[in-house]
Amino acid sequence: MRSIFITAGVLFPVAVIFTHRAIAPAIIVAGLAVALRYDLFRRGSAYFLDRGYWREPLVLAGLFYLGFCIWIGVTGFWAPRAGTAQLALGALAPVLAGGAAVWLALAAEAAVIRRWSKWILAAGVTAVALLLVEAATGGAIRHYIPYTDSSPDRVRDLIGLGRGTTIVVGVSTALVALAYDVTARRFLALILFAAMAIAAAAFPIKANVVALAFAGAAYLIALKWPNGVLVALGALFASALLIALAAVFIPAERVIDVYSSHLPASSAHRLVIWQNAAREALECLPWGCGADFARVIHQRGEQFDMASLAHPLSLLPTHPHSLFLQVWLELGLPGVLLFSAACSFALKALLAAPLSRLEKAAAAGAIAAFTVSALVEFSFWQVWRVSAPLYAALIIAVLYRRRVSTPSFTREVAFETRDVQIRH
Repeated sequence: MRSIFITAGVLFPVAVIFTHRAIAPAIIVAGLAVALRYDLFRRGSAYFLDRGYWREPLVLAGLFYLGFCIWIGVTGFWAPRAGTAQLALGALAPVLAGGAAVWLALAAEAAVIRRWSKWILAAGVTAVALLLVEAATGGAIRHYIPYTDSSPDRVRDLIGLGRGTTIVVGVSTALVALAYDVTARRFLALILFAAMAIAAAAFPIKANVVALAFAGAAYLIALKWPNGVLVALGALFASALLIALAAVFIPAERVIDVYSSHLPASSAHRLVIWQNAAREALECLPWGCGADFARVIHQRGEQFDMASLAHPLSLLPTHPHSLFLQVWLELGLPGVLLFSAACSFALKALLAAPLSRLEKAAAAGAIAAFTVSALVEFSFWQVWRVSAPLYAALIIAVLYRRRVSTPSFTREVAFETRDVQIRH
């Protein structure tokens, strides 16, 4: 089981540098360790099989997310494309595996978790260091992998590295918190964060810079007001889902006509994507157009021209580049309600969890980074994007387990227990 966990750690820098999709196998491999431990599997599954636990917020979050994934499958009855069941599994498997990996970390012995934490930190630092090498050399490492990028100026390689950076940004505050906890040196944690910032700025996906800045701000503020920041982030996430269909009012054509020479092409394109996704979503209410419907729209071949580009762009690519619009477009009102319920109970569980300020700050940073990704690029059908937040959750679980397994913490709990017994 420990070798499985170590394998997952090895896969992290591989995912960041060579293929971002490998983050899904990494989290699934880590979760397999629980499947091979009957005692852990039995204790963990009892939370979902025994109705007595169904009032727990985290269990309710899991049950509503399971319902959400089932609804993805149900939409296959009217979705134009086949393979909806596979999409439902892709949305569910990383969450199940990630939850199992977190459960394993929480059950690990003190000596084991200390070794794991150093291994995970080493894997994260290695990934960031390799990104810096790629940034400085123009992607020299990827140049030597079997796949040869023949795109102009190796755009595909650079975008691949940008997506690997997206994974690092998503776990950035969790890694920084772990670095501080393991080394007890703030300057090392700051150097690690600065290295992430350099990597984020070096590659084409500029949303990474915004996400990292938002994550860092949430992390710092949450060190003082952890629950307040978590509630604020939850409200922001809920608001984005609630008003997503207002994207139909985006004056995309006018903005492009007037400001196309000043806007990055990707930003202008997103305005058109969001506007058209909202229009299609309104036509499919209340049940949604069906999973992967955006790909059907893309295959119609409808395009528009932008003066700053020599080639036309699709009105709607293979996904709406927004989690919130994707849920409305493809899964409709039932999908929105089920997903909202899952997120609400997950936030309630996080607020009630016995986490320290550092651990909640790390969680706040991860949620902040994920929110930016959800706003401008996320798709449920890209399994690696669903997997990345679970890796952050795993690091935070390791951080928590390190704290509660320390001798000072154990003595503190023992003293509190003795005091309670004396008073009673």
